[in-house]
Amino acid sequence: MSSGYNDRLTPLAWKGECGDRETEEVRSKWLPKAKELAGWMAASKHTVVFTGAGISCAAGIPDFRGPKGVWTLEKKGAKPECDVAFEDAKPTFTHYALVALMKRGLLQHVVSQVRRA
Repeated sequence: MSSGYNDRLTPLAWKGECGDRETEEVRSKWLPKAKELAGWMAASKHTVVFTGAGISCAAGIPDFRGPKGVWTLEKKGAKPECDVAFEDAKPTFTHYALVALMKRGLLQHVVSQVRRA
């Protein structure tokens, strides 16, 4: 389904680099980093997570700069395809993880984007 997502965005002159390559690490590389981050969060008096559209990709909502991102496709004259309407989107594992961290007192604030109607 076509979302009309980019039609609802405020026009911007500069949108950053489009289509940057995504990388993925194997568990043996990211697990020590995750443990180190967990230690920092446990020792922290105040933790803030700054996130963006990418955490909603698993819910079928496009990001902006990824290979199928809104701005990447717009630059090519195309529009993104959404797997789900915004109103029907379900939270992802990452959304639930952030809520769990907040409930445990390990995360005090989440900074993200808000869609205004």
